[in-house]
Amino acid sequence: MTMELFNCRRSGSEHETILSVVQEGSESNIVPVHNHHLTRLLEPKRLLASSPEASRRAGSPPPGISFQQTTPVDTAPPQSALLKTFHILVNRGQEWIRFLTLIPAFGSNGQLLSKEFDAKDISELSFLANGMHPKSYFNTICDLIIIIQFIVVVWFVPFLVAYQEDDGIRHLVSGVLSILFAVNTAISGVTPISKVSNTIICTVAEYEEQRPSLSTWIKEWIIKKETWLAILTTIPFDVIFSSLPHSKLLLLIRLLGVFKMAEAGSRCALWQCMNQCLDKAAGMPISNIFSIAYGMIIFIHINACEMYYLGTLSGFVGWETAFFHIHDASTFDFYAWTFLQSVSHMFPNSFIPQTATEQLMGSVFNVFGAVLYASFIGAISNAVMSVNPAGRLYSQKMEQLNDYVKWKNLATDTEKKLFKFYETKYRGKYFDEDLLLTEMNESLRAVKSNPGPLFGLYNIG
Repeated sequence: MTMELFNCRRSGSEHETILSVVQEGSESNIVPVHNHHLTRLLEPKRLLASSPEASRRAGSPPPGISFQQTTPVDTAPPQSALLKTFHILVNRGQEWIRFLTLIPAFGSNGQLLSKEFDAKDISELSFLANGMHPKSYFNTICDLIIIIQFIVVVWFVPFLVAYQEDDGIRHLVSGVLSILFAVNTAISGVTPISKVSNTIICTVAEYEEQRPSLSTWIKEWIIKKETWLAILTTIPFDVIFSSLPHSKLLLLIRLLGVFKMAEAGSRCALWQCMNQCLDKAAGMPISNIFSIAYGMIIFIHINACEMYYLGTLSGFVGWETAFFHIHDASTFDFYAWTFLQSVSHMFPNSFIPQTATEQLMGSVFNVFGAVLYASFIGAISNAVMSVNPAGRLYSQKMEQLNDYVKWKNLATDTEKKLFKFYETKYRGKYFDEDLLLTEMNESLRAVKSNPGPLFGLYNIG
């Protein structure tokens, strides 16, 4: 028997070793032997290894016998590979951040952009030079969060001021609002806004031409009154002056930031898409009606909170004549009753204020309620007839094109090309150019041959 391989390993017993013998042309046999037998078998190996011939061959095993030696393998990657992997991850992260914050994702019409940029355009973008884009994925989601945030805030803050007596809860809410408003203000400070109105449909190139750099935007943004008003809403005056009487009324200053809701709503593509889906489902533009209706509900809600707060100051004098369960009423009972009575400031009801303050504030809310109610009726009337003549004509033309496409049963690709052509030509506004030019003098008519910002954006002719 010719032995080719000795492979030794320790078994479960301390005094027993497993000897693996491989024969030529046969499978390996596992033979358990004791340590002294293994010593005798391996003795010739040590003698051969110490011979001059073995030394001359640099440790090569004798002919016919091979020994398998296991050496520890360093599986850890070299430091250069780790650094390379780290740099790759950093570059990928930077690309994703640039993609989400610096690149416009939606057009002026609220539709998702596709194949508008190449790798060169993306690589040239820089946060320090361009700032965050107002129509990027990140800012669009932030605008939607701002809208939802103020929908909740304008309801919750008056209720907290009127019905919440625990200063700890109010201070906690005030601190959270300060953080949220500060983040919103910081994002708006590093997001240059184009001078093109959000109601005008334009190309990405035209939008970018009117969009300032980050340094220019910061210089303009810092002196705007809206900026200082936004900064004012981030300061927790109710916490700072908590020792003063009626300091919780200072929490109402947070409601001054509601102007951000209108600004974000006109710019947020996701919000516009939701309104378009709502109008499409209803078959008519009812999104404006919902906005006015929500304003009416908030108006009634604020009036209900005001009635309860003034009632707590006067001890609810005379309320028991109209509210028979006032002594055992819960917070929900009070709110439901005051909300019902607030409706009387907009619609006829029979609540009679008792104190002079209640009567004065009731008169103010009656006047504003009448104005708001008239505005609501006007909004319903204008839901069908848009207040924007050029936009209404453009909508009528697009509806005609939609009916024409359905009547002709055109292909989907042809339909998309037709709508893209009309959107590019009219940009959301349809004008009778000949009628406009007849009312202009010669110098203004010459502007058409060299289009400026006005004619360039509307692409007249």
